[in-house]
Amino acid sequence: MKLKKPKVFNKYFNSFPDTRGFLSALDSENLEKKLQVKFKYQLVSLSKKKSTFRGFHYQKQPEAQNKIVIVHSGKILDFVVQIDSPFNSQVKSFELSAGDVIAIPHDYAHGFLSLTNDVIIQYLLDKKFSAKSYSGFNANSFIKKRFPSRKINISNKDKNLKDKILTEV
Repeated sequence: MKLKKPKVFNKYFNSFPDTRGFLSALDSENLEKKLQVKFKYQLVSLSKKKSTFRGFHYQKQPEAQNKIVIVHSGKILDFVVQIDSPFNSQVKSFELSAGDVIAIPHDYAHGFLSLTNDVIIQYLLDKKFSAKSYSGFNANSFIKKRFPSRKINISNKDKNLKDKILTEV
């Protein structure tokens, strides 16, 4: 991917809501050209409840993934952190809502907190999922410090990831 740091594209695509729901139109060919990346794998995530945290996930080399995260519904606080910092990593955060896109280079771990109910996220990735290369950081202490009075829903799988000292920029 052409990018060295995460980049947000606000209101990058059109959403057409009606009484049944919505239809989102995203020009992925144009996005691939702009970022110089070819997508090979796609995921869709639904976080039903506000205050759900997912992350910090990444894949190690040789299967490291460049990610495009697309917010189709709801609002999130998106987090990225470089994976190669051995002791203390600074977390960058971005508030994103439906229509926003963030491009995340392969050397960053990614996570997000749902700020509304019914958050739908689509991931476009340049490499397929590899259980052998999958990794992440335990964000539990970071999230508790960042949101001390909020009850956060974090999966047991994410709670069992390795600890890393994370601080916010």
